Amino acid sequence: MNLSTQKPMPCTSCQLCDDACPEGLATSTLIALIALCRTPSTTGTTHAERLDDLNEKGLMHCTDCGKCTAACPSHLPLADLLEHGKALANAETRERAASAHWKTRFEKRQRRVEAKQRNKRAIKPAIQKPQGALVPQAASSTPVSPALPATRDKAQADIAAAVARVKAKRAAKSAQLAREDTQSK
Repeated sequence: MNLSTQKPMPCTSCQLCDDACPEGLATSTLIALIALCRTPSTTGTTHAERLDDLNEKGLMHCTDCGKCTAACPSHLPLADLLEHGKALANAETRERAASAHWKTRFEKRQRRVEAKQRNKRAIKPAIQKPQGALVPQAASSTPVSPALPATRDKAQADIAAAVARVKAKRAAKSAQLAREDTQSK
């Protein structure tokens, strides 16, 4: 009788598939676990935990030889079911790897943000303007109080120089516009 024309019947739990496996796998247990993975859990067991059970029982050691399917008196496509179980387990492994990747990236970002905040808190008291400190009005001609940190002195001098340059450009532009107005009249 041709196996392909036989209709599958319900499993009789004869465990002939276990005996036929050249790898010594508990094929009937693996098939039952795969069936559990395909149905929603009512006991609180997660899909991932069920897939972990499959891996612990050695599903990945299956060589897809098909001897379990040939030995099944119920004509169940056991090799196909085992292949489906492997696909589920591989998908879960890929998902875990991707999840671990994104978790690592998130944790590294959190550490960077925390370090940046710590640095801001450490720098903030040093940047605050001390009482009675002199603030430069022009680029480098105004003396700066020695109580200010050197980096702040330089920053304030740079800002004052930039403001002076902008004022000079505006004055030059105003003068040019005034000249153009007088020439056009």
